[in-house]
Amino acid sequence: MESERRTFISYHVATDRAAAFEVCRMMERLGLPCWIAPRNIEPGANYPTQIVRALRSECDSAIFLVSAGSNQSENVRNEVSLAFDEHKLMLPVLLETVKFNEDFEYYFKRAQWADAQPDLTSAVLEVAASVAKLRGLPAPDASRLQEQPAPPPPPPPPARRGLGAGRIQPGALTGFVPGFISEDMEDVLARGTAEELAHLRVCDCYQILEAGLDPSVFGRVLAKKIVRDKDGFEETLELILSMPMNWKVLLTEHGKLVGYWFLVALDPAFFAEVMTGQVDEANISLRNTEFIDLPGHYKGYLLLSGTVPRARTPKVVQMLYNSLALHLSDLAENDIYFDEFGSMVGTPMGMSGMRSLGMEHVNDYCKGGKMYYYDMRRLGENPFFGRFQPLRGLYEKEFGHE
Repeated sequence: MESERRTFISYHVATDRAAAFEVCRMMERLGLPCWIAPRNIEPGANYPTQIVRALRSECDSAIFLVSAGSNQSENVRNEVSLAFDEHKLMLPVLLETVKFNEDFEYYFKRAQWADAQPDLTSAVLEVAASVAKLRGLPAPDASRLQEQPAPPPPPPPPARRGLGAGRIQPGALTGFVPGFISEDMEDVLARGTAEELAHLRVCDCYQILEAGLDPSVFGRVLAKKIVRDKDGFEETLELILSMPMNWKVLLTEHGKLVGYWFLVALDPAFFAEVMTGQVDEANISLRNTEFIDLPGHYKGYLLLSGTVPRARTPKVVQMLYNSLALHLSDLAENDIYFDEFGSMVGTPMGMSGMRSLGMEHVNDYCKGGKMYYYDMRRLGENPFFGRFQPLRGLYEKEFGHE
């Protein structure tokens, strides 16, 4: 139906998320449905495939938020190119003055620009008028933006295999945390009290959304733990938020962070280079990783795993690593396997954790720490992963070990 056509919103996830969701909110208040990730990504679905399908089949127009971040984003460039090839109405919205890359100069040369620097609302009204005209609808009524109805409560998170019994209270942690997270991050991290740790839940990105929380808050915490300083922070955050099914967090019922892990698949040649210990982990980005979505064999790299120190208990550590094993099992059930697995850790607790996972120290890390490795084709011999019978059976069947 004509009224069901949507406007795709393209943005740089690390820097422009707040602006993107505000644009989405205003467009939909004006009666113009939008498609925006990760809101419209189906749980468990192939992330890139969903975006391609939306641009090709569900959307007749696309808003591109132009900023220094999107100007350098490979994801945004791909979305711009696809929208152009699919002959969509392209509506760039300028969030800040930047020197455009060659792709933007080419694709947006004849596009109608809307400048949001003085006023985002005026820019949205401008592009909304273009979308309404495209769909043969009346001009948008600006007064509708003054109405602020209360949002409906989020649905309760569904029960899934391997999750703790506790539920996160909806709205426990809301809002967007801009910029580089402060050192203490006290508003995000658990205090580690017995009451907090009594009810824990392992959540993926979509369960975080379903609980009324903001995944970017946790994504920023993880990015900061990987890069430690501002250099490479935004690129690492883009990697995390572009792969919502590759990381999980362990949360209290009030949405406080207790534990976390982030698993990526590295390009095979890059994996071998990383495992020498001579590559700074801050250089791991979308350029040298693979999306873990199609059947096949991958080079797994546990880019991050750990717990909030004051909340570290045997129960927390066990829940965290069990969730990783269950994740590997879920992937294997979809014919996705890791033939090699690596990680770098820099603390005695982390090294102890890797040894508990059956990982072997192979090299020292260039910035302090140790590189750990395991040949997953021998998973049946692994003292930790081998205890999970479904996972062990799937890997033995795939790699031929009895």
